[in-house]
Amino acid sequence: MTAETLDIKSPPEYCLELAQSHEGSLGYVYSMLEALSIRSIRIVKFQLHLPEYESTHAERFRIPLSGQDTSRFEYWKRTGFTYEQWRQIKNKCDELDIEFLCTPLSPEAVDFLEDLDVRRYKIASGDLNNLQLIERVVSTKKEIILSTGMSSYFEIEKAVESIPTKNLTLLQCTSKYPTSLDKVGLNVMQQFRRLFPEIRIGFSDHTGNPLTAMLAFALGADFVEQHVVFSREQYGPDSKSSIELGEVNLVQNFLSVFAQISSSPVNKDSEASEMQDIRNLFGRGLSPKRNLAAGEVITEDVLTMKKPKGPLGWDDRYFLVGKKLNKNLPATSHITLDDIQVGD
Repeated sequence: MTAETLDIKSPPEYCLELAQSHEGSLGYVYSMLEALSIRSIRIVKFQLHLPEYESTHAERFRIPLSGQDTSRFEYWKRTGFTYEQWRQIKNKCDELDIEFLCTPLSPEAVDFLEDLDVRRYKIASGDLNNLQLIERVVSTKKEIILSTGMSSYFEIEKAVESIPTKNLTLLQCTSKYPTSLDKVGLNVMQQFRRLFPEIRIGFSDHTGNPLTAMLAFALGADFVEQHVVFSREQYGPDSKSSIELGEVNLVQNFLSVFAQISSSPVNKDSEASEMQDIRNLFGRGLSPKRNLAAGEVITEDVLTMKKPKGPLGWDDRYFLVGKKLNKNLPATSHITLDDIQVGD
């Protein structure tokens, strides 16, 4: 039989998201990008909020914040960046060989990102039913990563129908911040594979636990996204839903081991042949349980199997039982056909 490889279509991608954890600070963004680059992270995701095209003053906060912003509109304004600052962030990513991935929250944000020449787009769970935004992103003919938190299978299928499948990655996501382990739903990835066998499948995580990313990769995720912060103790609406910078190494180490193992199939027949010496060392051969005397009739109860591998196996005992020994045989030896009398 030939060796089978694991069902890994291509190396999985690990993306870390800053979202609004930067609180509008370029210094924070630069520090995080440098720290993630050192840890060999190659995809970092942002969110582009243009509040005048995204929000009304009626948009309420998901969770109470500091009170310095009276509305989400003001929050997006305060924590956003100018076009030139976004260009600086994109250039910093390019300098560090990090893909600048971004979620546009309006068609105008797509236009903004097109000017920055992004490679692909992420569409947030809340916009899965926003066909205006999806149509604008599809019009760029670039790859789309779509999160599915809050949506039913019917809604997901409708969204998938509007996107060329060759350009789509579909992510299981639970829009709870943080997500408890019983709501992670990695089983949904397998359902997505059955429903949409032609597209890439992945996972967008809000547990704040690096182990969930590892499990998603082990279950075959093509793409995994997690929020990251320097510390979960820092201020921000997503801090408790994020992994800490120090935990990034855990996932990266896992991916390194995972890549080596999944790309190195083992053929058991070949392995058995290559390990003949060790097989002989750990193997066993037919032996006497005690010292046997010449002329003694061999019975099954005086036979056992001892290391290393000997000339006779347990099935060969039938050639010996009932025969007489032609010499003394110590218990520390193997027994052979030459040790029995011939013609009796």
